[in-house]
Amino acid sequence: MTIPCTVRVYLDETHQLAADATVVATREDGLAFDRSPFYPGGGGQPADVGQVTLADGPDLRVVTAQADADGVVWHATEPPPPPDSVGRLARLTVDGARQLALTRYRPACSQ
Repeated sequence: MTIPCTVRVYLDETHQLAADATVVATREDGLAFDRSPFYPGGGGQPADVGQVTLADGPDLRVVTAQADADGVVWHATEPPPPPDSVGRLARLTVDGARQLALTRYRPACSQ
């Protein structure tokens, strides 16, 4: 099964800290969604953390996010996700206070 590339909503809306999404794949330690506001880290910057609230299911803490070679953003969760999560709707929320603290150390663009 081919997993579609994750739409990274933070690229269009830089301060969008939440999004509604659909689970497209699971693995033992995390979930992939059709869209996500989570920055998966890279270029020396750490990944966002936050929360996933599954419809009719548990709240899961996102401890990190990583993009794979196919452009799928995987959200590692604690506790692990339920195995029957594919197709479920979810609300993804980035820890805004942590993200703000990290952006203070990112270089500004000079023009």
